[in-house]
Amino acid sequence: MGEFAGLASAFCTALSAIAIRSFASKINVWALNATFGLFTSLFYVVALLLSGQAGDLMKISWNMMALTMLTGLTGMVIGGSAYIRSLDLIGVARAFPVQMSSYTLFTMVMALVLLNEP
Repeated sequence: MGEFAGLASAFCTALSAIAIRSFASKINVWALNATFGLFTSLFYVVALLLSGQAGDLMKISWNMMALTMLTGLTGMVIGGSAYIRSLDLIGVARAFPVQMSSYTLFTMVMALVLLNEP
């Protein structure tokens, strides 16, 4: 199941890059990014409810929840907006690989700095 989810995620990400490219020059970057963030959040809420694990959210400390939200919002506001803008400026073929590799790098750095991960 995990392999299928990974492949489906990669497919959806690539498909969304192609779709976003056509809108990037016509719509405000912030509005487009907020729209994608809203639909992504709704998807995760529905998935959490359908899986029956919504109660697990109550087990997370407020500190960990705040740091998780901070990193998510930072990535979405700065990284997502820069990615959408770069799709318009340099195209999908160049922006997509940079986004995929830099996402991992910045996630690692933020985990090290904010969450004290080894």
